[in-house]
Amino acid sequence: MSGQPPAQLEGCLERWIEAGLVSLDAGEESEAVVDPGAIDTDLDIDVELQERILSFDRQLDRPYHELLGVAADADSKTIKRAYFKLSKDFHPDRYFRREIGDYAERLDRVFKKIALAYELLMDPTTRAEIAKSYRVGSSPQSAKVATAVKPGDAPHKLSKREMLEKLRRQVKIPDEILFERKRRARELFGSARVLRHQENWNEAASCIRLAIAFDPWTDDYKEAFGEVLANLAQMRAEKLIEQAMDTSDGRSQKEALNLLEEAIMYRPSDPEIQHRAAELSMAGDDLEQAREYAERAVELEPEGAVYHLTLSKVLRRLGLRQQAQSVVQTARKLDPSNPEIQEELRRLRQRPGRSSGGMI
Repeated sequence: MSGQPPAQLEGCLERWIEAGLVSLDAGEESEAVVDPGAIDTDLDIDVELQERILSFDRQLDRPYHELLGVAADADSKTIKRAYFKLSKDFHPDRYFRREIGDYAERLDRVFKKIALAYELLMDPTTRAEIAKSYRVGSSPQSAKVATAVKPGDAPHKLSKREMLEKLRRQVKIPDEILFERKRRARELFGSARVLRHQENWNEAASCIRLAIAFDPWTDDYKEAFGEVLANLAQMRAEKLIEQAMDTSDGRSQKEALNLLEEAIMYRPSDPEIQHRAAELSMAGDDLEQAREYAERAVELEPEGAVYHLTLSKVLRRLGLRQQAQSVVQTARKLDPSNPEIQEELRRLRQRPGRSSGGMI
């Protein structure tokens, strides 16, 4: 804007900062304080996790990369790992059939923002435009102006690099460019609404993603994008499950398990996916992981005899025969005529060390 080369301009800004001629508002960056009165020990969710949810919920206005806990320049693999890690704690479906009170609403709000952050950061176009919006401010013309330091003012606590970054944010987008960008965003959002009505979720997501790229300051677009993502997640889960179950292309057990694990991130309350993941983990001798999936399947569907049976097999192979007997007895009550359950009972009644005709 000044016509000077960037390096020369930055050198000038650095000298102003060092001389104390320019001061910027450092803003409030304190961590969110959790209200102790919001903690309810009677809920089916531990206190530590309640505190995490409350803290996260109070900080949803953070930049998207901060929400995911990654660097601003994180690669797609890092972003994906961060999203899946957060999903394990904050996906609302993980608390299916539990009494969680007001946390149901909080989790829904938190996870929608996490999913939105993931989708926007995974797309290079929206990621770049949102990064620009942070440099400009929460709205394109809302940036604060640097002010001269007055005698007696307390010294700032920002580093030189932070001060330069805040100075770079003092940018105003020309009105004609801003108008054109917003107009294009409205057109794309209108197309997305038609596609949503037709339940064409993939194309609707693409249109809204582009609308956000043109106008990253309008929250309505992001809210609508979150709703589309929920439907898109179901489609992705179904596709992943189909791929995992298809053995015609010689897919290995490990590859199939990886697909199911990704599907679980989208549909964590589906007991059949958990059960299938438990079977594949057991076949790969990862018994601790198999136990986690099998217990989750039982928790989600307590009336599923086959889920109890698989959990019993895992516990037996872990050497926890007494627990396995208790679980398989439940399976027999649910399905007395199942021959596999009868066979598992026979195996458990044998003394340890005797052959039972196979590993499973």
